[in-house]
Formats: sequence, C-alpha cells, structure tokens
Amino acid sequence: MEKVDNAVFQNLFDLPEETLFTWYYCTWWKGIYRPGTLYLTDNLICFHSKLSQHFAIPFRDVAALER
Repeated sequence: MEKVDNAVFQNLFDLPEETLFTWYYCTWWKGIYRPGTLYLTDNLICFHSKLSQHFAIPFRDVAALER
C-alpha cells in the first residue's frame, strides 16, 4: 500500500494505531446506495462516503457479508 493511501486513511479516520492493508471502491446500501471506499486494516473494516457517511467496525463484530 502506498504512503499516500495510508495518509488519506489516517486523515479520514484518525486511527494512528491502525495500518491500512488495502482499499476498494464500493457501495453501501442502507435505504439508498452510498458510493464510497472500503478500507481494510488488520483489525477494522472502515467505510467512507462523500455523502458524509463513515464508520469503522472491528472484524470480530462482523457476523456476515453479502455481495
């Protein structure tokens, strides 16, 4: 992962203890589609959308993923 990507991730989420592993463009569905970016670290799944939606979920709290 490039330093630029990690800097963007840190700027968005302010998680200095986390190191970015990879990221993907994706869409989050919650009533409407919200395009954004999915960031993966060793411990977290993070999502950021330009629609001001963002969150970080620990992997241990993930019960299922759907495509």
